[in-house]
Amino acid sequence: MKCRIAGTAVRPEPGRTPGCGWFGRRLSVKETPAPCGTGGRAVHSIREPIDMWDFFETVRHRHSVRRYQSDVAVEPEKLHAILETACAAPSAGDLQAYRIAVVTGQAQREALRNAAGGQAFIAEAPACLVFSAVPSRSAREYGERGASLFAIQDATIAAAYAQLAVVAAGMASAWVGSFDEAAVRAVIGETEDVRPVALMSVGYPAELPEPTPRRPLKDVVTHIE
Repeated sequence: MKCRIAGTAVRPEPGRTPGCGWFGRRLSVKETPAPCGTGGRAVHSIREPIDMWDFFETVRHRHSVRRYQSDVAVEPEKLHAILETACAAPSAGDLQAYRIAVVTGQAQREALRNAAGGQAFIAEAPACLVFSAVPSRSAREYGERGASLFAIQDATIAAAYAQLAVVAAGMASAWVGSFDEAAVRAVIGETEDVRPVALMSVGYPAELPEPTPRRPLKDVVTHIE
């Protein structure tokens, strides 16, 4: 199987299965893939140089893709690894005040498409992840600030981790923030106290968009010494 990542053909190493500590690239000079449930860390000596695919390349290869190979499913082991990575994200008080719905049914993806103003790629991609904040979970520890801010941050950080893991797994995604929250809740079966924060289409790309320009650092960063 070949995976295309933003114009680069990548063939998984023979005999290795992506997922659970391995995203299709060598993690260290002497690799030991981690078992499921351990956060996906590779075990290596502190003296061993790490052969990064590297994190910065992963970030640079992340693009919003809006055309997918709808007939190519997301492999369960890759999906599992992406979800593990999302759950490894930092959260306020380690409470993980969020839920992730994995939507693969055609009718449900079409309903999400309709809830998001008819954005067709949501139904075209073989999977859609819905990240929702659970304010009550954070409020128990942090009160109103936990409910109104920390839970939203928790869900958002988890989604960002997942989006980079999608790239490392040889696939593509698009983050969608414009949607009818009530309609999305109805699709994923959540109650009114749960707030959907982001939809994320996931699949193998049928397009390789050009990078979009970014603001220069001088317009974004302030150094305070």
